[in-house]
Amino acid sequence: MLSRNSAQTILNGDKGLQDRLSVLRLASSINPLFSNPAIAGGFIRDTLLGFLPADCDVIFNGYCRNQPGISECVVKAESQLKLGPFSDWEFENVTATGVSGNMQQDVVGVYSNYTDWLTMAMCVAESGEAFFGAKTLDHISNRSYDIRFQGIAVWMGFRQRTYWRALGGVASRGMYLCHKLKLTPTTESMAVFLKYDEILSHLDSAERDGLLKWFSYKVRNLPDFGDTLRRFGVTAFS
Repeated sequence: MLSRNSAQTILNGDKGLQDRLSVLRLASSINPLFSNPAIAGGFIRDTLLGFLPADCDVIFNGYCRNQPGISECVVKAESQLKLGPFSDWEFENVTATGVSGNMQQDVVGVYSNYTDWLTMAMCVAESGEAFFGAKTLDHISNRSYDIRFQGIAVWMGFRQRTYWRALGGVASRGMYLCHKLKLTPTTESMAVFLKYDEILSHLDSAERDGLLKWFSYKVRNLPDFGDTLRRFGVTAFS
């Protein structure tokens, strides 16, 4: 079982992660309104699983949604440190988008919008100390995928998604992650995946087309993904 200390050691030894943390530390000193930046979610998950992260989600405490000046201070920090440039940053102001007002609770606690336990991990930039969701390390150790229904509730409320649209998004993302990261879905997750076509039948045409477009984009470069669709009886792409 992967312990917190072992996970922290892996993250401390990952040069790609440490370079990005260096950039964020400098960027937050250049722009004090870019407060307490932290690398969150999939970047930490993929690093711990031994995969190259696809992008880098950064959360921070700011003053408004789509806050101006963030990309500029990060680019300046990259230039000064002669790191990057990294083109895959994605920034989210937790002060504006969170539910509780507490960064840790909104990212790895009960109010997190993560819809699987595996992804509930973040690394705080200033110190490099990692924080994990309650079941995150268990699922990383077991390489298992389990739907987190509390995250669906947050999506339905804050993101204003209908139940069926939220469930369809979770099922799409879950099948994508299981295939890409070679994860084993839990019995509960399997039950949702096997109902994928039925879930889609509850969506209107715009929701359905938008979801399938996103799903197709995510899996476009994954070899043999058709095998996964057949495994779960998905015919939506036929």
